[in-house]
Amino acid sequence: MKTSKAISQARDTQVIAGIAAHFTGATMFQFDGVEYKAKEIQQILQGRIDAASVTSAARAKWLTAAAAEQEKTTEVESILLGLKSHLVTTYGAKSQIVADFGFIPKKKKTTAETTATAVEKRAATRVARGTVGKKEKLKIKGVIAPETSATSATTPVAAVTNGAAAPVTTSN
Repeated sequence: MKTSKAISQARDTQVIAGIAAHFTGATMFQFDGVEYKAKEIQQILQGRIDAASVTSAARAKWLTAAAAEQEKTTEVESILLGLKSHLVTTYGAKSQIVADFGFIPKKKKTTAETTATAVEKRAATRVARGTVGKKEKLKIKGVIAPETSATSATTPVAAVTNGAAAPVTTSN
């Protein structure tokens, strides 16, 4: 289970106090093959407490800066909205002056009726042009015309129509 920063700091402070109360600075401890003096353990724990305090102060400073930025952003957005409104009212939404400020006119949303009309027009155009989709194109096969030369009498050629081979006939 992970402990919170506050709980860790409180525990570290209590351990430092316990070492100071019960062990002298010269008392040695061995953990995982490494020897530590009681005073070194106190310094290591105090180092973690100090590092946590620094990060807490930095976080508080960051939160203050972020709140100040958000406040300025709200103020600037309000001003920009008013400026855009003034420019559009004065010069028109599609004027070059409004475009020079980087304000783009809103696109009009299409209605359901307009979309339905566009779909019908696309379908009518496909029918008029005779265009088909990928699957329909794959169904269409070409027909090989029989040759009229002398080689055609000795070599039968099969005509293919819509994926089915025509029967081969030889005249003898």
